[in-house]
Amino acid sequence: MTVVPLSEKPNPDQMLEHLDHLFGNFLDGVHDGLVELAWTVNGKNPDRAQLFELDQFEELVAKAIKINAKPNHNTYIGAALRKPGTPQNHRTKKTHFYASTVVWTDLDDEGVADGARARYRGCDPTFWVVTARKPHKRAQLWWRLDEPIRDPDQLENILGGLYRAFDGDKAVVDCSTLMRLGGSVNWSQKPGRIFETTDARGPDPEDNRARSYPVEQISKAFSDAPAIVDLDIGGKPTDVEACIDNIRRGHHLHVNSRDLIWQMVRDGSPDWVISA
Repeated sequence: MTVVPLSEKPNPDQMLEHLDHLFGNFLDGVHDGLVELAWTVNGKNPDRAQLFELDQFEELVAKAIKINAKPNHNTYIGAALRKPGTPQNHRTKKTHFYASTVVWTDLDDEGVADGARARYRGCDPTFWVVTARKPHKRAQLWWRLDEPIRDPDQLENILGGLYRAFDGDKAVVDCSTLMRLGGSVNWSQKPGRIFETTDARGPDPEDNRARSYPVEQISKAFSDAPAIVDLDIGGKPTDVEACIDNIRRGHHLHVNSRDLIWQMVRDGSPDWVISA
């Protein structure tokens, strides 16, 4: 069996630390939620999965290490909890969303992770994962919440604000999002990238930064209005046709309407056109 090169190995301690920060000390009302571990099998998209209960972190990590130690087998976790009773050996869908004890964003483009600190707006992340350093730094930012979010639309609205505020990856603005498991080997297949073990970190015990935030504080800090200003200088363009199509189909009306308006503002459309 082919295994990870000696220089790159999964880190079980960091995997456990990542899981514990996201789902440990779980709150009343979501203790029966499930954590999704998903992985790739010599491919680019995670198409295999297994779900674990909140007292099975060690079993989850053991499974993740066994998988991730094989080249091109990337491991991911569902950022939000899945519903109790969800089939435990299949990939999940949006309909399996149960609750989220965290919010997150993924910083993939060059320079974005290095400049993230200037965009914290008084809400420093409670956890972060450096997913790669070559050819440029890429990272996940996480904020633990004081109480879980049970409404998927509310969660996705907040994730949209974070994506815009940090110029992050729009692909993770979804209640069923998968994120790379901290401490796992990143078997990147993209040109110019190398295999690297991710680095998962929480705040230093001596650090007095917040360990969790009220949902209202995060929502207010990363609301849409200031985020639009941030992205007005070189943000990513929105696919206008896709937004319009989604709106017509009634798919995530808030997110797609917001994205459409943001792009119209960037394009210099007059107020009467935007409000029509």
